[in-house]
Amino acid sequence: MEIDRHSRTSRDPFALGNSLGGFLPPLRSLNTLSERKVTRKRGVIVGKFWPFHLGHQYLCEKALEHCDELYIIVCYCPDEYPSLNIRVSWIRHSLPSVYCMGINNVYNATDSELWAELTKSWCQFIPNIVFTSELYGIRWASFLGCDHVMVDHNRDLFPISGTLVREILYNQNQYKKDYCKTINSCWKMLPWIVQHHFTKQVILVMSDHLKLLEREVSKQLSIHFQGVYIYHDQSIESSGYDWNQCREEEFSAIKGLDENNHNKLLFQDSSSLLWNLLRSHDTRNVFSTEDKETFYAVKEVLVLCLMSDSEYKALITEETIAKHLPLIQIDSLLFHHLEVSEVSLIFDKLFQLCEERVNDYLREGM
Repeated sequence: MEIDRHSRTSRDPFALGNSLGGFLPPLRSLNTLSERKVTRKRGVIVGKFWPFHLGHQYLCEKALEHCDELYIIVCYCPDEYPSLNIRVSWIRHSLPSVYCMGINNVYNATDSELWAELTKSWCQFIPNIVFTSELYGIRWASFLGCDHVMVDHNRDLFPISGTLVREILYNQNQYKKDYCKTINSCWKMLPWIVQHHFTKQVILVMSDHLKLLEREVSKQLSIHFQGVYIYHDQSIESSGYDWNQCREEEFSAIKGLDENNHNKLLFQDSSSLLWNLLRSHDTRNVFSTEDKETFYAVKEVLVLCLMSDSEYKALITEETIAKHLPLIQIDSLLFHHLEVSEVSLIFDKLFQLCEERVNDYLREGM
């Protein structure tokens, strides 16, 4: 009887198209000495990386010390968040010298012999060594006929697990009483690129004649809510707009969030990379890299638009947003229009309007 290829009992290595695209090459070329070797020591790691945390990163970094080439297989199920593309992007940007491939996980997790056969099929070679932090690795390696290295099995160096991170980040109501404490202990165990993904963003956009107020209100909101503020000193209208530089500036700003920044908020204005991506009609130069599907991936964004009704309607259309969302990958994008009157042009009034909406956002979520 033919096995249901969508079930967890499949033995087909190519179920749902698995491995047909092969491994994505490293973002950064390997060192010259390794390239010259006739026989290279190849290592393999398999995991869900749901989400990618510092324990995972340490495992991969230790593996890189023991092999010339490291191949990482990311396992994904359709009902899981974040998406497979986002997880692969996290790993490739954190570890640019690895080969990486994502697969739909339709296999029995406890069948080590099956996973050994799957590994051979996907890699098209038998690895010299595999790396895990779990006991299953011993059996998996024995069926592969290769060495196994156990890394931080007792979680002494990195007392974190993907399960704990998911419970804290995805089920925040369960931890509401001690949320600040738990989110901060978890936050320190996430690589910066994952922190960026889970940082809530607030983008403030005002009428053109209010740009100076826009910047100042954004700054003061970041201070009030114990977040961080970033301003990009570039204009999208200029031919030299550097998308990648703006992204790196955002990543650097996120590193400023620590245990004192309980809400994990990033405040920006109309200079923000995301805002310029959404309103740009031509992003061919942005998405020319191999990882274009995950150039920019974040969980939650609130855009506050303070302007007249006519300005708001002309500002951005649903078609423009839809055009870029598949490339940008935002889980929740909320636009909130606050119509500006002459009375509300006073700084204190503008700040109060924005403060109330951000409080609603934090209290109610997206």
